[in-house]
Amino acid sequence: AANAMQIPQYDKMAQSDKTDYRVLLVDGAADALDGHGKHEQSQKLIALFSDKGDNGGFTQLEKNLQAMRIINARNAKDPNNKQPPYEVEHALALTLKDNGINVPVSVLLAINKDFKPKSPPAGTTK
Repeated sequence: AANAMQIPQYDKMAQSDKTDYRVLLVDGAADALDGHGKHEQSQKLIALFSDKGDNGGFTQLEKNLQAMRIINARNAKDPNNKQPPYEVEHALALTLKDNGINVPVSVLLAINKDFKPKSPPAGTTK
């Protein structure tokens, strides 16, 4: 079953869990590409997310997440909106597509099925 990570849910996670989640998705996407014999695309993906600069994958992913937060907020205020909210996996799919790497959202949605945050949500105290 597909378990999308909703952006508000992602935003509430502790920073370490956000990092683990992003790495899980990226590794899973690379594995999926390798599994379909798309080794060049997989290597391109790994190189993209190994780049820690302004054009690196994680920086681009953050920018896409921010854009989707704005779109989701705007859509939520529109009574005629029928578009379901964009999720973290959509932001990753867009990041990959922008870089010529094609991984369907359906593949990304299957990666996180076993993900469990290790920490309580950010902002909560014990």
